[in-house]
Amino acid sequence: MTSKAPVLTNAPESVPRSRGVPFGHGKIKSHIGLLFLVDNELVGAVALANRSTGYQYTDIDLLGPLCQLGGLLISDRRGLTQKHRMY
Repeated sequence: MTSKAPVLTNAPESVPRSRGVPFGHGKIKSHIGLLFLVDNELVGAVALANRSTGYQYTDIDLLGPLCQLGGLLISDRRGLTQKHRMY
């Protein structure tokens, strides 16, 4: 996530940066991680796992508008919260 780029794998055990899962957590067979960016600032993220057919790079394009909207909603909410604190 430090590169501000989506993360996609259908074989997490073969990814060098993978650290496994916490004790008691189910096995992750496939994974996609997407960022909510506003003006290139990270404001949120979503991770999906274990889609029966795995994930494809077209899924990044499909979910892109949702990530943009999510980022704007979070950013707007933070702005409203800060304005409310001023009063």
